[in-house]
Amino acid sequence: MVCQHAQMTPDVTATANFHVTGFKMHRRQLDRLWRAVGEGFSQNGQQSIYTQRSITRIRASSPDDLESALGDSTEPGDPGLLDNMWITARDPRDGSRPERNVTLIVTEANTVQCTVTGDPTWVRGRSAALRSLVDEARPFKWRIWYAPPLSYAFFGTAANGIVYSVSAAFVPDGFFSDTWSLIIALTFWVLFFVAGLSVGREMARRGRVEIWLNRQDLPQRWWRITAGEFLMSTIALLAVIVSIVFGMVTHSDASKDEKKPQSASQALP
Repeated sequence: MVCQHAQMTPDVTATANFHVTGFKMHRRQLDRLWRAVGEGFSQNGQQSIYTQRSITRIRASSPDDLESALGDSTEPGDPGLLDNMWITARDPRDGSRPERNVTLIVTEANTVQCTVTGDPTWVRGRSAALRSLVDEARPFKWRIWYAPPLSYAFFGTAANGIVYSVSAAFVPDGFFSDTWSLIIALTFWVLFFVAGLSVGREMARRGRVEIWLNRQDLPQRWWRITAGEFLMSTIALLAVIVSIVFGMVTHSDASKDEKKPQSASQALP
């Protein structure tokens, strides 16, 4: 009896991953991304798009269906704007070609994670195409701009140290008393800290995740600060001005007091 073994075709698969920070996309870009995810799929391929609203996850078979489902949903939030998204795609195995999968996740924490698996040639092409589209959707290309607002505040205090050191070179020694020098230094520190914090909060607002389902272009945003940030900045600026003025007045009075004894001694025979 002769035993025959069926010849097996080697199953070669590849996996590619990438992770970026920042994501802001209008509808035309989303449609391009959606088509790019499923490019190369057979007729049996399936795609889904999800989003999380409160405790409810809403799933749809296309961006149009998701927009419609959000419009009918009772969950709070703008139905045309997402701050998180999952796109999953699967194409079953076809003969010798392995199964193809794509998972793209956009989180509220402003991170994008993408995983592509399948035959090596297709994986390389899809990963490069998706990475290019995701990079286009990043509002800032340098990761440092996504730093938390408190980091900007510390950058502000570092800038204060440089500005204060340079300005000190132009102020004569003894122009301000030690007390007023300390007060002015502290008020400058507070001013730069508040300014850095305000800039950081504005950058956080500009860099947060926005996926528009009902807009063909991103809305234009003007630089703005909140009322609280404006109040803190104004108080800090006024504190600097008041400190400098009082310091100069104190210096002037001290100079007059020093001259009086000299004038009296000169008047004696």
